Amino acid sequence: MTKDPQASFQRMVEIAAEQGMTISVDEVQGFLNAVDEDDEFDDIELDAVALTAIAGGGNHRGGC
Repeated sequence: MTKDPQASFQRMVEIAAEQGMTISVDEVQGFLNAVDEDDEFDDIELDAVALTAIAGGGNHRGGC
C-alpha cells in the first residue's frame, strides 16, 4: 500500500539496478500482480520489530 504506486515501482527498479539487475516497471507490476493473485501476501506474519515500526513506535523523542 502506497500513496504513489508508480513511484514505488520505479524505486524497485532502481534498487534492482543498484544490485546489477535490469528490470522494468512493467515486470515489477506483473510480478506483484501475480503474487497478489496467488494470495501469497495473505499469510505474512510480522514480528514485533516490524509491528512497532508500522505502528510508529520506538522513535519518539520527548513530547507526549
